[in-house]
Amino acid sequence: MARRRLTELLNVSTSQPLASARFPRPRWAYDDGPDSDVVISTRYRIARNLAGMPFPHRASDAERRRVAELVSEAVERGQTELGVLVSASADELNRDDFDWLIDRRYVSADWLIARPGRWIGVATDGSASILTNEEDHIRLQAILPGLLVESVRQTCIRYAGILATTLQFSRNERIGFLTASLANAGSGVRVGVLMHLAALSAEGSLPRHLDAALATGCSVRGLYGEGSVGTGSFYQLSTGLGRADERMQQERISTTARYLIDAERRSRIEQFSNPDGRRYLTDAAQRAVETLFTQDVSPKILLQQVSVMRLAIAQGILPGPLTRTAEWVVMAGAGAAGPTDVETSRDRFEAVRRSALVRQQLRDII
Repeated sequence: MARRRLTELLNVSTSQPLASARFPRPRWAYDDGPDSDVVISTRYRIARNLAGMPFPHRASDAERRRVAELVSEAVERGQTELGVLVSASADELNRDDFDWLIDRRYVSADWLIARPGRWIGVATDGSASILTNEEDHIRLQAILPGLLVESVRQTCIRYAGILATTLQFSRNERIGFLTASLANAGSGVRVGVLMHLAALSAEGSLPRHLDAALATGCSVRGLYGEGSVGTGSFYQLSTGLGRADERMQQERISTTARYLIDAERRSRIEQFSNPDGRRYLTDAAQRAVETLFTQDVSPKILLQQVSVMRLAIAQGILPGPLTRTAEWVVMAGAGAAGPTDVETSRDRFEAVRRSALVRQQLRDII
């Protein structure tokens, strides 16, 4: 009966929403990776600043423009080694483009601050990107699906090495690379692992496990980084490497991520491997689908529904490939949502548009 009801709901028609075609789809949102039942993606970020130039928040408009010009020229000279990048100045982008880039984690909200000299380049396979004039002059980033700390590290190190052949980075012999934030000085590196911890959240033990993760020196953030919360049971396990031994810190975040993966899997078995537990999750997934096909909900609520449906697919209760569910997270786009207490006309439009996108995805795979 439950499966028949889901099928009936999926026959409801929706209009096809528009989508940005300017940049490639992020690889983390459609490809498969290790431990992808729990880990959605791994991110590695390197911050660099140009020698002799003020940090972005202290620089003049002309200085920030010059930074963007120097970086884009360096990228162009290194095209053979870097591979083709799709690039644009922020001045060429509109609000919809910005939302699209935030949802796919190519940029942060800090980059949206209206100031000259913002430039972005994205690898054509969607695995890496380069930003100018966010917190630092340059932000190199690689994001891959699943738990792949060493792979994202190698990508970013390669990009940084290629740019260093034509750009001189700010560096101090004692401290290391200089950054706008003292916390990042040294290596300029931050590593993050995006995890879906729905079972631990459901059983109420998540705070205890996150406290254990914090005790290792890692931080816990929401889907869209610092300042966001774990909406829909999606959390980023994160650490900045600073001046600490890089290999030691990488091992620390990998070990902590493995601890949370094992805890989440045990919780899923304990809660949903028995008939009562599977019935409970089936009912929850059906309610999520029913709500989605009868209402247009806010991105925050939509992300909660995606969380339930992704868990149901991981447990074999709903059909469909798990790899497609990362794109549902993208489409829910809670990072682009407006304030929950003051709903604007754009917020209502986003609820309609994003709900329709996820509905179409469901119809395609279930």
